Amino acid sequence: MFFRRKDVNSQSDLIAARWYKVSDTSLSTVLTNRFGTSISTVEHLMAALKLCNIDNLEVDGPEIPIMDGSARPFVEVIQSIGTRPTNTARKAIWIHKKIEVRDGDRITSLLMIWMSVPLCIYEKCIVGLLYWLVLLLV
Repeated sequence: MFFRRKDVNSQSDLIAARWYKVSDTSLSTVLTNRFGTSISTVEHLMAALKLCNIDNLEVDGPEIPIMDGSARPFVEVIQSIGTRPTNTARKAIWIHKKIEVRDGDRITSLLMIWMSVPLCIYEKCIVGLLYWLVLLLV
């Protein structure tokens, strides 16, 4: 996922949403690129973007509005206006078999594990019965 800051020059406007780009978490999550350009309060918007299958976004300032403190307002706006595809290629890595690296007595490995978990919440609530099926990739 990438944020493009429209309010800064084009050389330093792209900010990758990666764990190692997090520069501060004291009041909100702040992502900063190598040029010092940052975007803050990204956590709820990132959740909404993931839910809506969006991986690139242009923003016109250094901070995302907090809204009500959830992803819901962002999801509602995205669903109401829709999305459009770009010509940007997506990059993804699928691990189909176990990957293992050994160095002496040290070892690390990656293995794709799928696990589905049915969740039931709000069984006796005004919302009614709500089920989710969560797919965990470990």
